[in-house]
Amino acid sequence: MQLFSFAAQYLLIAALYYFLFQLVAVLRDGLHRVDNLQSGEGSVARPSATSTEDGELVVVQGGKFRKGERFTLKKQSVSLGRTDENDIVVDDPYASKRHAAIRRLRGVHQIADLGSSNGTLLNGRLVTEPVELKSGDRIQIGDAILRYEKPH
Repeated sequence: MQLFSFAAQYLLIAALYYFLFQLVAVLRDGLHRVDNLQSGEGSVARPSATSTEDGELVVVQGGKFRKGERFTLKKQSVSLGRTDENDIVVDDPYASKRHAAIRRLRGVHQIADLGSSNGTLLNGRLVTEPVELKSGDRIQIGDAILRYEKPH
């Protein structure tokens, strides 16, 4: 009976350590696991010179972006945030590590806030759920403002 009690104690301690390890991993990633951001197609969003049918973000102001800089949305899902793991890095102290994502569903782009600390604004309104983007919409993350453009 003592052997069973001893084994049960070690099993309980191992389970507790496993739980704590998982909790730390989740907290380290900003309380978010966004697996579908990794399953995007095509190349990473990068500055482009010309518009494509994929849609684009154009820098209006702010951050370390150059005004007029363009990012083509080639992937199914494009992440925006402060760290280099994002497709579009928003170098702004008010941007979260993984701040927002733009997803293409059936040819329509939607923006979603990923639980950021300071929120994502779309045309001056806080994004609380995925919202369809329309040409001319303004996305604000910290001081950076990006305009969404979709070719006709």
